[in-house]
Amino acid sequence: GASGSTNSLLAKLPNLPRYNLTFQGDNDLGFGIESVNSVIIVTTIHPSRLQTLGPEAKPQVGDAVIAINRAALRPGLSTNNVKKILKSLKAKGVEMTFAAADKSMKASLAARLLQLKSLPAPSRRSPLPPPRPPRQPPNGEPEVIDLLD
Repeated sequence: GASGSTNSLLAKLPNLPRYNLTFQGDNDLGFGIESVNSVIIVTTIHPSRLQTLGPEAKPQVGDAVIAINRAALRPGLSTNNVKKILKSLKAKGVEMTFAAADKSMKASLAARLLQLKSLPAPSRRSPLPPPRPPRQPPNGEPEVIDLLD
């Protein structure tokens, strides 16, 4: 099958450099994850995390979450499942293992995210016109209404 490209991500994971990060406490993780081709990928970094740790801080957008507390994630696990696991473990401290994305992964992910973002297009229905501003009371001048015959 030449259509093996959908899971090139899974095939790549074992060859990527990996790193561990520990998260603890009740606050947010500081990044968003989505399931892309059965792999849990970091898709957004929260601005507050970027401010605190700088743009070079890990995880980077595109990096894959491959294990939680050294337990490998099953391919195809839903994002919600992973978020639930992280939520339940984080108070005690959770160690996450990431695979660092290479350039081509980041590029294909960027394209994929653009697709995801542009998918729901409810703008087909014309938006409602903005509400008309209330009429200003005439400043001593009578309002002129042109009647066209």
